[in-house]
Amino acid sequence: MNRWRGKTAVVTGAASGIGLAITERLIEEGMNVAAFDIQYQRLRDREIEMRSRGESEGRGKLFPVKCDLTNERDILAGFEWVAGNLGGVDVVVNNAGITHYSKVIESDTDVFRRMLDVNVLAVAICTRESVSSMRARNVEGHVFNINSILGHEIPEGVLHRGWNLYPSCKHATVAMSSIVRRELIDVKAKVRMTRIFFFHFIRFRRNKRGADAILISNSTFFFLFALYRGKRKKKLRTEKNRRKEVVYRILASIFSEELFHGSV
Repeated sequence: MNRWRGKTAVVTGAASGIGLAITERLIEEGMNVAAFDIQYQRLRDREIEMRSRGESEGRGKLFPVKCDLTNERDILAGFEWVAGNLGGVDVVVNNAGITHYSKVIESDTDVFRRMLDVNVLAVAICTRESVSSMRARNVEGHVFNINSILGHEIPEGVLHRGWNLYPSCKHATVAMSSIVRRELIDVKAKVRMTRIFFFHFIRFRRNKRGADAILISNSTFFFLFALYRGKRKKKLRTEKNRRKEVVYRILASIFSEELFHGSV
């Protein structure tokens, strides 16, 4: 992780849940994080809380950026702010995502549009802007797309409540990740693409040692390394915390120097 200390990450959907867990872990590891979220005040409160604890050696800083991911102008303004104030992007984590528990056949166009804007178009725009920043500065970079099991398969019984276009959006970002990876290879960019998705721990767990998550990346050798690296020191109490733990452990593992050069 030393190679990333002092570098800049952009995390979308950073004000709560998995995005907040990733943001806090990256800051602990020494990265500065531009946290994109429409819930700006929540991020400001977190920033004030961090400052009140005092700066500790080796920690990065949190930079809240108010950003409505359904609005391209907001996204572009966010990346312009990062370029002007932090020097550019080294890592982007496309984490933000929304769903709507309704059936496609009973929904309306505004719901379709909002889901596509946040779950697909925002991912494409953030990826484009980040890679552009990395290539312009000729630096090593990494793009992470946080996905879902529903982007790979749709298990029986999960659609009874209605997931609207969420599975469609996640399938789209899986395809997008594969396309971008090939484009990066084609232009010989020093940028990696990784996609991560989760099993719902209770619903999809199939045995006593069922996986908490699956890492789909350009290299599969660190899957077991990231998830089963020794025994857990403590048992997480909730599924929500379990998912957070898996995400930031994977990210921290991938960012380690030996693994970065092992990915393809």
